[in-house]
Amino acid sequence: MARLWDYSGAKVIHDDRLILRNTGSGYRMYNTPVYNNDEPLESPLNKIFIIEHGDENKLVPVKGANAVSLIMANCIQHNWGPDIITRLLGSVSIMSAKIPTVKLSFKPDRSVIDHILENE
Repeated sequence: MARLWDYSGAKVIHDDRLILRNTGSGYRMYNTPVYNNDEPLESPLNKIFIIEHGDENKLVPVKGANAVSLIMANCIQHNWGPDIITRLLGSVSIMSAKIPTVKLSFKPDRSVIDHILENE
């Protein structure tokens, strides 16, 4: 997905792991530099896409506990203590109430970009 957006001229923050933060004035995403030539990057976060390959490009909004569980399934969790997990779950619950989440099934070609842009 990141490569498709990159080839289309979009600014790709990272192709794998992101840091999401509530800055007080909204949510922002930041890259996690892992390559020697990475520079710090950031962008506003205004929608969360839970992606999966599919036979067609399809956006399905998800809300509430379903959104929280899908986001949590994509968070890095290191078997921390119960307090840390509780705080993470609370943060994700608050974020998912403010930031729309959608499941995106997509064909891995340029058509998914057109589909997203047409439906935004």
